[in-house]
Amino acid sequence: MLSERLLFRKINENDQAFIFRGLSDPEVIRYYGIYYTTYEETKIQMDWYAENESSGIGDYFLICSKPDFEEIGVCGLYHISSQHRKAEIGYWLIPNFQGKGYMTEVLQTLLPYWQKKFNLHRIEAEIEPPNVASQKLLLKNGFELEGRKKDAEIKNGEFISLDFYARILD
Repeated sequence: MLSERLLFRKINENDQAFIFRGLSDPEVIRYYGIYYTTYEETKIQMDWYAENESSGIGDYFLICSKPDFEEIGVCGLYHISSQHRKAEIGYWLIPNFQGKGYMTEVLQTLLPYWQKKFNLHRIEAEIEPPNVASQKLLLKNGFELEGRKKDAEIKNGEFISLDFYARILD
């Protein structure tokens, strides 16, 4: 799949080094719920992608820049529910590609694709309140803030709250 500046391809087992690069980068994981300290640990994430894809509850894309096909990030759906016609979205970009409009291009390309592929009505996103860039991205792309879950998760030994965003697709 293509957009103006990007190529999207399914994540596969050969992408482990890139996934480790992203999910071990302090700038990427600052507001992300998953991180890995070794390449070997990242196999957990690769297995998670594969299991979710094979069971039909996840759909994940590696994002590459055109024309050089440099790997720049990941965007995917998880917890896809055909019964409730909804899913959750997660995404990240390598730091030198952040703040350049790439993720808006990603969402404008993938949301209509996922809506049609999975007959989705609703896409949800949870983000940490200090993640202003993600807040702006979601609001710019039709998501609405629905509320805050206080002390919803533990990160680095401390409770963190999560803001809950959603977009109705039809």
